[in-house]
Amino acid sequence: MKRYLSLVLFALTYFASYAQKYNAAESKFLADQKDLLSKHPDCTCHNNRPPWTLITGPMASLRINAYKRKVGRCKLTPADDVKYSIAGAIDLLTKVNVSGYDGFRVYFAMYPSKRQAKTGDSACDKVPTGLDNKWTLIFVPTSDGGWYKEGWKRYKRHVDDTNHCMIIGDNAAVPITAKDASSWINKAAPMIDSLERHRKKTFPTFHETRNLWYNKKYVEDNCTKNGLLQVLICKKCFGTQNVLAKFSAFYFNQYWNQLTLVFQVDTGVHKEYLTLNSGDRSFRARNDWTKCFPVAVGAGVAAQSGGSDTGKPCPPPTPCNGTTAGAALPNQ
Repeated sequence: MKRYLSLVLFALTYFASYAQKYNAAESKFLADQKDLLSKHPDCTCHNNRPPWTLITGPMASLRINAYKRKVGRCKLTPADDVKYSIAGAIDLLTKVNVSGYDGFRVYFAMYPSKRQAKTGDSACDKVPTGLDNKWTLIFVPTSDGGWYKEGWKRYKRHVDDTNHCMIIGDNAAVPITAKDASSWINKAAPMIDSLERHRKKTFPTFHETRNLWYNKKYVEDNCTKNGLLQVLICKKCFGTQNVLAKFSAFYFNQYWNQLTLVFQVDTGVHKEYLTLNSGDRSFRARNDWTKCFPVAVGAGVAAQSGGSDTGKPCPPPTPCNGTTAGAALPNQ
């Protein structure tokens, strides 16, 4: 019995110690931060911890390549990424990081064709040159809509504020009407349907991602001072020009092959990759999260997925379609 208790104690001690260590992606971020601060002494960076959901370059490559294989098998060429100025990304995050919002939803959409403007495509004036009929993203802030039950589990409802749909323009978030946003989302639907049908040939219960939700707590600067907004402000001071939203697919986990996003913060040789998917947090980040954002007993924390609903309570679009979970587009 004593031997068994000793082994249990050793395991708990080892796990506690391991949970306090930074993983490879976090260690790289801190090393890059130290190097960049030495080269830019005028930059004041308040974030003293790595962002919540960093992943390594190799993991990012696995997901990005999984996406390329996925669309390649369907003979589709939608786009590999969407390039944003860091100023535009900061402006977007600033606008969703206000009182009353609990996060933001990102819809997979497709730019319309300027040449087809007269045949029904909408908001063609917002399409960057050369990106007709390519993937893009619609950002919609959300508010807390309370809890709902799906079977025996309880899930959070995150209600779209369709009066403030946005895309990222040259250096700022640009408003887009809910009607135009829905048109762009509907334009992407046949391509997403194709990806879903192809996967269903092997996995009949597969559902493709239609939208992703992210917790505002990943954005705001508080607690451990590692919010994404503060990180990007710091990176901008270092001279970072762009943020890439790279289309990808989950690789070797329970959401295998579902569409997702990897955000690349590009600072030359210093490249960090973030997913904002709560399942990607390190042991240390998970531990920090519960300390920073404690949840009352009985509030259904397991169903809340700790910061995003990428796959939980989904996989999208079930039960995340319609108004049940708060997703209101493209129902316009």
